[in-house]
Amino acid sequence: MRTRVRTALAIAAALAAGAALAAPATAAGRAHEPRWGISLAGSLPDGAWLHSVTSAGGSAWAVGGFAHVGRESRPVVMRWRNGGWTEAEAPGDPDLRLTDVHVESDRSVWATGRVPAADGVGFAEPRVLHWNGRGWRDVTGPVSGLFAEALTGDGRGGVWVSGDPYGWEGPPVLWHYDGRRWTRHEGATVAAGETQAYEVTALAPGGRHGGPWAVGSYARVEGTTAYQSELIERFGRR
Repeated sequence: MRTRVRTALAIAAALAAGAALAAPATAAGRAHEPRWGISLAGSLPDGAWLHSVTSAGGSAWAVGGFAHVGRESRPVVMRWRNGGWTEAEAPGDPDLRLTDVHVESDRSVWATGRVPAADGVGFAEPRVLHWNGRGWRDVTGPVSGLFAEALTGDGRGGVWVSGDPYGWEGPPVLWHYDGRRWTRHEGATVAAGETQAYEVTALAPGGRHGGPWAVGSYARVEGTTAYQSELIERFGRR
């Protein structure tokens, strides 16, 4: 399993001109410019981390987890409200590790994650969850065969999910949910090499009538040598 660990207890947000932190005008009288500010997630306890953040329509959410010796592990969800970050209700499974989040509004938030295999020895199982403003619902359905790491909306109220497929051969894999059912899709592969292993680490919307953009990497074997390359791909129109 190829993993990337991101640990953060602070969220950096780009604030537009006229927001709380704005660059001062230059001597030439230049207009205020956007600049970065640090927005501390101060309510998080030691042992917590944040893995992903997203925003839409003035609503911002971040997800991660908590693990500390002698204490029960659990998922962590943070929400931007009244000018600061506060911990929000998280899905109830303490074994869940949240990996990505997509927000449409405060009443429609999607998250991906994983839980240990049911038999305790196999690959971790993916999870896809939806917040409707009142509670979280597991909508994973048939999604399987990958570590769910990447998530984005489809522009029509549904979502795309991707990540790191199990094993070391095969194309990049995406699952699409239209609000009623899931469908599985495969991405393009490179021609070179005897073996290719693909991992999608982030997705971005591709518009209402096309599939999403994906970034990640792929590994290929040529003879006795393994090569790894970065990947940018757009999944075709459906």
